[in-house]
Amino acid sequence: MAHKLETRIQDSLPLKILFTLAFAAAYIVSEPTLGSTYFLYFTYRIQTLVIYANYAVLVLVYLLTVLQLVSMYRAKERPDTGMLLPYIAVYIGYLVATLVNPETGSMARWSDSFFYSMIPLLIAFLFCTTNGGKRYFLTTVSTIYLILAILNIIFYFFPQLYIGEGKDWREEFFLGFENKAGWPLMMGAFFTLMDWKQNGHLWKTVLYFAVLLVNIRLIWCITALIGTMLLFAYFLLPFARKWVQKWDFLVFIGIILVLFCCLMFFQKYTVSSEPIALIIEEVFKKKRSLSGRLPLWQLGVAIVMQKPWFGVGAQLKPGFILMADEYDVWSWYHAHNELLQTWYEGGLLMVVLAIMMLAYTAWRFRHCEDGKLAGLCKMLLFVFLFMQLSDNMPYYLWYMTTYVAHVGVMLCGLPAIKPVPGQGIVEKRDAENDIDLLAEPKAE
Repeated sequence: MAHKLETRIQDSLPLKILFTLAFAAAYIVSEPTLGSTYFLYFTYRIQTLVIYANYAVLVLVYLLTVLQLVSMYRAKERPDTGMLLPYIAVYIGYLVATLVNPETGSMARWSDSFFYSMIPLLIAFLFCTTNGGKRYFLTTVSTIYLILAILNIIFYFFPQLYIGEGKDWREEFFLGFENKAGWPLMMGAFFTLMDWKQNGHLWKTVLYFAVLLVNIRLIWCITALIGTMLLFAYFLLPFARKWVQKWDFLVFIGIILVLFCCLMFFQKYTVSSEPIALIIEEVFKKKRSLSGRLPLWQLGVAIVMQKPWFGVGAQLKPGFILMADEYDVWSWYHAHNELLQTWYEGGLLMVVLAIMMLAYTAWRFRHCEDGKLAGLCKMLLFVFLFMQLSDNMPYYLWYMTTYVAHVGVMLCGLPAIKPVPGQGIVEKRDAENDIDLLAEPKAE
């Protein structure tokens, strides 16, 4: 006889509100998403308040995770927590590299990076175990990113509303400095497209991409522009969409690794060649050196080769390349490439674990029953990996990539819950009320 599952944490309205606040506090007003530039304009009191609020959110999320797991076990369910392990393993490799290098590695930076990265993974895991949770999760997150993108435009034209009179605004934006602003903008594109695919909110998708294009034009964020062009190609070119849906994601991982090798080791024959250099200058209005990235990467490779296996550990200040800019001003730079920065801090150990995490994601995509959804997830993850070839979030390695990969896996229709062996339980769904029903199979 059918009976309802015990009420899950993510189906409780008060806890939905708490999770919404947790989302806003943990990766909207925190450093991993928006960068640190906007923090300069906050008073010390506000900074301290935000920091303590984020730590409170960390405790809340982990407590609710434990309660959710207990609830699921009591409901005769076995949560597939194993799907989190490949993403956690990346940060375990980061931890090993930090412990191996006690003189240069910072445990404070590693713990900050790990716990901030775990929040979105856990929230996605908890919500995406039910269809109702998925819908609420995607609607909430996509709406918040839409509001942020609109605020970025408003504060661009009216900076006094945000930072007050008499301060220079044009170099830094509400969502971060130039390319840093591209990361939350593209995260919004990811969640908006997933919301459209799962909930049918086409109007929000059209509105968001209109706002996205305006943002790209105002701040001229090349990484976000290229990512948006790839998404438009996917939707407007049927053959491209067919290829993406057909090809295994391992092919896309291979493309990223080949491009990485070309940028790091074969610049003379690839990106520095005359045809590509002209495209960089004429189309994207950038210097042939990719705004100094090519010599930056040459120096970076020489530095990481000194400690290739375990790197130098998590760094409080990720800049490790001393180089002069076009005005002969010497400064420290981070790698502006996710794999190179990972190689420097976490060594080849962390690089291999990151590639294995992507391979696991490819395996999950391969077994997705909805080929169109899997194709869209593959394209969006490829966009983020492609963007990371020319820029990265140095303080939070693989923060957004692991998040996008994990959410994509959770949304691809693969169950996050397994029946407990020996219970003889099969899962059914009440489509009208969107609640899980457990029914004993009929005896033959």
